[in-house]
Amino acid sequence: AQYADKNRPDGSVEIPAGNYVRYEEGDAAAVPEIYTDYEGMAGDSVLTGEDSLIEFEVDVPESGLYNLSVVYYPVEGKNSDIERAILIDSVVPYKETRSVELARKWRDMYTAKDGSVIYSDSQEFFDKTVGITPDRVFPQDTLGNEKKPQKVLVGEWAFDYIYDSTGYSATPLKYYFSKGEHDLTFKSLREPLVVKSITLKKAEQLPTYEEYLKAQGFPESYWENLSISRLMKEKRIM
Repeated sequence: AQYADKNRPDGSVEIPAGNYVRYEEGDAAAVPEIYTDYEGMAGDSVLTGEDSLIEFEVDVPESGLYNLSVVYYPVEGKNSDIERAILIDSVVPYKETRSVELARKWRDMYTAKDGSVIYSDSQEFFDKTVGITPDRVFPQDTLGNEKKPQKVLVGEWAFDYIYDSTGYSATPLKYYFSKGEHDLTFKSLREPLVVKSITLKKAEQLPTYEEYLKAQGFPESYWENLSISRLMKEKRIM
């Protein structure tokens, strides 16, 4: 609320993770692992440990409110949420940024009766479950129920903005930076993470459903009727 009326610059500032100025493990100075062209991503990336701190210097060209986006690669850890605290000039700017989460993607791994492995995002899984000729080949318990699959981390690069982890806000968190040099710190709370870059920028505002329909060429009567239908449903619920 303190900076609600501040400008939202259109420019962006990208911070390569390899340009860090301070790194700690367990509150002691350390040297992180640097990966080059990691998992197909060109350039250097930095492995930040579960109990680490990584700090960058950023030269902000224009005062205002910025969103933070991160390019990262989730790595094997303790299967917990990826949590980080974000500090600007050694201070947590507001309570929502004491702990923010970065998502990772999972898939189910089934072991078939013949011992083969089938993943839930594969064509083979579709064919054996909801295809034209489904063939239930998964192991069952003594009651005939199919056993629960194992959750497996999907290793792939991700891009995401920093959000309020409580879910109270559907838009990315905003951070105020005055013009000039600042320290930006990511402190690990849970789980290791490979980081490629962090960017200060204004997040693209997604269109409303009506705006999207109009942009796709739907007639105005369509989305107007849609809005009326929605209001009628809301009235019935109330």
